[in-house]
Amino acid sequence: MIDKKNLSLLNTAKSFELGRFNLYKNLAEKVINPGGKNALILLRNAEKMHWGILKKEISKLKSINKLELKSLIKSKPAASKKLSRFDDTIKSITSDLSIMRKAVALEKGDPPYYAHLIKKTKRKDAKKLFSILKKEEEKHLRLIRIKLKMLQEISYDIIRSQNPRNF
Repeated sequence: MIDKKNLSLLNTAKSFELGRFNLYKNLAEKVINPGGKNALILLRNAEKMHWGILKKEISKLKSINKLELKSLIKSKPAASKKLSRFDDTIKSITSDLSIMRKAVALEKGDPPYYAHLIKKTKRKDAKKLFSILKKEEEKHLRLIRIKLKMLQEISYDIIRSQNPRNF
């Protein structure tokens, strides 16, 4: 018998990840700063990977009524190399700051969302899956906050350097 409650939770989470994928895809198209664009593309790809994991686990739940968790996330050190480009150039700071603030605001709700799903399920395998995705979303939030802070500091430095009253 198919576990309909957890199937519904997984499908909800899959739709959630698809929504985040589309959001980051659209935001990446708007950002001018190459580093900001790379950060959003990285997040877009991570959300797509989360969606794929959930899709595979839904298939397993339907076919064998359990989650195998074989497709779980492994950290990729290459991501940090891509993000180092974020510091190279700042263009269109106001627009990029606005986009990154929006990303922070949205991403803040993701870990609590997965915490909610953890509470809603009684299955240990589903709890583990949602826990791993929660931790990944917490990493995303830290990343975006760091990049937002960097943009804000650079913006402040530029404004300060342009101020004729600067001593």
